[in-house]
This record gives sequence, structure tokens and C-alpha cells, in this order.
Amino acid sequence: MAVRKVKWSTKAIGQRQLITEWYAEHVGRLAAVHFNRDVESLVAMLSAMPTAGRIAPRFSSNKYTYYSFVLHSKYLVIYRFTSKVVYIQALRSTQML
Repeated sequence: MAVRKVKWSTKAIGQRQLITEWYAEHVGRLAAVHFNRDVESLVAMLSAMPTAGRIAPRFSSNKYTYYSFVLHSKYLVIYRFTSKVVYIQALRSTQML
């Protein structure tokens, strides 16, 4: 099983930061730490098994097939992959879909 390199989009980095700040402010610092730990664990798993997520037709185009994976039941990690790289494109609230 090949482990792919992971690349985050600027948008996804910003979304992760905003979500982390929200957790820290509204739920507590420890919750923010746990959220980030869970993001890292999920991304590590996706780098080894990128087909674990579901195809996300809403985000896919003729050029790219995007996948999604639920994180914390409130967020989707939107990503695509090649044979060498997993591209994390966005973190989306499941309530906004």
C-alpha cells in the first residue's frame, strides 16, 4: 500500500484554522486539539487509502473526481488524488450542503 504525499489548498488551510478557532472559543481548547488530531489522523489514512471516501459528484468536474469523507459528523473533507498525491481541497460543514 503506497502512501501518497498530502497537499493542502490555501482554502482548506484557512477553513481548518477557522474551525479550530471556533472549537477553541465555543467548546474549549481541548476540543480544538482533538479536532486537529482527528484531521491529521484522517488525512494520514486517506494518504494510504484514498478510495475510502465517497465520490462527491457535487464537487467533481469533467477534469477531476472529488471524494468526501465525514469528520466529526459535522464536517466533510473534500479531496482528490493521483497516484502520488492527495489534494485536500476543502473542509465543509455538513449543515451547509
